Amino acid sequence: MIDERFFKRTEVRYLSDLVDIPSIAKLITDKSGLTLEAEIHSVATLKDANASQLSFFDNKKYKDDFLNSSAGFCLAKPDYKDIAPKTMQLIPSHDPYRLYALIAAQLYENLNQENSRASDYSCDDYGAYIHKNASLEKNVITARGVVIEAEAVIGSGTIIKANSVIGRGCHIGRNCLIDTNVSISHALIGDFVVISSGARIGQEGFGFAMGVTHQPVPQLGRVILQDRVNLGANSCIDRGTLKDTIIGEGTCIDNMVQVGHGVVMGVHCIVAGNTSIAGSVVFGDYVVCGGHACVAGHLQIDSNSRIAGAAAVTRDVKSGQTVAGYPAINIKTFFRNTTFLNKIASKGAKS
Repeated sequence: MIDERFFKRTEVRYLSDLVDIPSIAKLITDKSGLTLEAEIHSVATLKDANASQLSFFDNKKYKDDFLNSSAGFCLAKPDYKDIAPKTMQLIPSHDPYRLYALIAAQLYENLNQENSRASDYSCDDYGAYIHKNASLEKNVITARGVVIEAEAVIGSGTIIKANSVIGRGCHIGRNCLIDTNVSISHALIGDFVVISSGARIGQEGFGFAMGVTHQPVPQLGRVILQDRVNLGANSCIDRGTLKDTIIGEGTCIDNMVQVGHGVVMGVHCIVAGNTSIAGSVVFGDYVVCGGHACVAGHLQIDSNSRIAGAAAVTRDVKSGQTVAGYPAINIKTFFRNTTFLNKIASKGAKS
């Protein structure tokens, strides 16, 4: 479900309301079979949606999720109309992802974009600006230039250093350390979490329906940092498109790491500096990722696997496997291939 602490449902509720919007209507291939008086309560992924929710299908990798989905409404290409679940009202479109982006933008407003009046804030003895509707437990320490927005909740013993901003509705647990110049929005954070200077938590994921013009896709998920997560300086953790971005308990992420929207990491993972992880990747537990690696989107990296530094991962990694190279392959094969090529190069140089 979309978290109402961060997103407000608009008054656009019925399929007829949406079909009347020209930019949406022109992307629906066939309106003749649609039940226009049907009410759409919210949006969700194919796997999570129920009979009152709308989802979309635009990636063949998720065909099984589509075939087994309980979604009441689904945006998909007309070719899939005959195999859609009988309980699903399929809304045909040759560009379902763009259509979803337009519909989601009509259904939700981002509460974090609303501006509060200056009179809604009080300045504490240390120079922090705290909204009157924020809730701070005892022994929270705030430094000069800190801003804490409406409905935010901060746990006891947490320290927030200079010029950090805690967005509307965020929950931060107890005994956390948030260093200088950190921004946090659309996030729920556990206890004993350390976030180093300049980190950006909960900003929009990089989602666009590409075409002649690129349509931004509303990012309606959250970031969840479980207990004892440690984030390095200038790391970026994007919030999800529909499902949450989740960083598991005890996971440590180095400086300058990019974690894309909808990534799920298990417990006690290690991710070294300058690594980039694209959207919807799933890490198991105890995964180790060397510096400057990159992981393509929608992959499964199983528990206890290892990714060597500077590797480019383009396919799933099985449990216990170590991969290296560009593109990444089993590390023993990588070293064997490298040795073989070096021998050939050495012979060529001598001749």
